[in-house]
Amino acid sequence: MPQIPNGTYRARAKEWVLAEIGANSTTAVSIKFHFEDPELGSIVWDGWLTEKTFDRTIESLRYCGWEGNDLSELHGLDANDVDLVIEQEEYEGRTYPKVKWVNRAGGLAHKTPLTGDKAKFFAAQMKDRIKALDASKAAAPGPRSAPKNQSARRSAAPPASQAGPVDDREPPPLSDDDIPW
Repeated sequence: MPQIPNGTYRARAKEWVLAEIGANSTTAVSIKFHFEDPELGSIVWDGWLTEKTFDRTIESLRYCGWEGNDLSELHGLDANDVDLVIEQEEYEGRTYPKVKWVNRAGGLAHKTPLTGDKAKFFAAQMKDRIKALDASKAAAPGPRSAPKNQSARRSAAPPASQAGPVDDREPPPLSDDDIPW
């Protein structure tokens, strides 16, 4: 087996079996994945079907392309590319690459992505907020900000009816004398 560095790699299931593995005969789906890069070869992942791991294993099978609900019929596991997260694991003094996660290929794997009408509804709710944020950024002077006592002094301008012409120039830079401590 070639040494596979830690990272995320595109692969596709080529062989699989529902099996009991190890001294405790733990049920798992074992899948042999072939990497997109043929120089990397293949790697086997055991998707454990225990109480704690069941949901994530089924999710991984779905990413591979399995659409059924009968684990004795695993047809379609070779339908989709997936992204395998590989991490090195030490066992009996030797280090081996191990499949840590099987994820949906090429993207973010979020539990409940917003789609369709739900995404449009949320986006509509946020539109005014985004416009207000953009407007406040456009109205704000340059990236630097004055200390609080300077801001208070500058904002104490006379009412518009008593004010003179508007001065659009940048205020002078602050000096050490402007620091209150």
